[in-house]
Amino acid sequence: MGELKDLRVIETLIELLGERDSFRKESSSIRKAAAEALVYLGDRQAVEPLIRSLDDHEPSVRQAAAIALGKIGDFRAIMPLMRAATPKFQLGVIYPMPVPFMPSPTQMAAQAAQEALRRLNSFI
Repeated sequence: MGELKDLRVIETLIELLGERDSFRKESSSIRKAAAEALVYLGDRQAVEPLIRSLDDHEPSVRQAAAIALGKIGDFRAIMPLMRAATPKFQLGVIYPMPVPFMPSPTQMAAQAAQEALRRLNSFI
């Protein structure tokens, strides 16, 4: 579906990211797949919804959104990616002990944002 350059496909993928209330509760794997598919379309209409996905509660969705934004290459994503490049930790939440040399999902999302910023920097 992500290979079709059709406005209806773009709108559907954006809805699956959680842009409409009826789709907001889609599983994280569906939101992640939607972000991944949007990168192949390369449509700038996807930039703002992908930016909002950088705040998704699921790290895998944040990571997919950051990668997509880096590949689309729109400069509107720079400041949101800078915020997303720093892992967020919540007080009172017990984080599992990571396997040595294995980043947590939150760290992986932040690393994806850092890589997206490097990619955007190469467009300058």
